[in-house]
Amino acid sequence: MILKNALDLSNSIDECRRNIYELTKNKGISDPDVVKVSQKLNGKITMLQKYIYEIRSMPKGTSPFQDYKHG
Repeated sequence: MILKNALDLSNSIDECRRNIYELTKNKGISDPDVVKVSQKLNGKITMLQKYIYEIRSMPKGTSPFQDYKHG
């Protein structure tokens, strides 16, 4: 489950980055909409870092794939 959450979050981060890039091009870096998306992106990156830490901290022999079903 952790792995699926991390993968989903990674995809969401990529989408957020594309969004912030377009907003910055059109509105400038200090526009309130850009700042709002930037803060949202920072929160998502922090959460992904927590998931990565959890995966790396799993006991030896435990798989982050155990509850993952691709599709």
